[in-house]
Amino acid sequence: MPKIPNSLPLDSRRCDPRLPEAALAFRRTHNPPLISLDRLRAINITAWLYRDTDGMEHIQVNPNTPIGQLREVPQRDDEPGV
Repeated sequence: MPKIPNSLPLDSRRCDPRLPEAALAFRRTHNPPLISLDRLRAINITAWLYRDTDGMEHIQVNPNTPIGQLREVPQRDDEPGV
């Protein structure tokens, strides 16, 4: 069971425990798995709780692009004067 993250500000509601569980499940089922020490450090996983138009709750899990990979690809706003 993953640790429930702290909620900020401190007087806000606690994080939904399904979010860290979904993030861990994503790490375990990804090919290759993202649970080695190197991959835990390199790739951040984001889990979002949202409600659709019918009011049903869903969890969306995505890996964030690592900073090193962002640096490899030139961005449009990298040009001087933009």
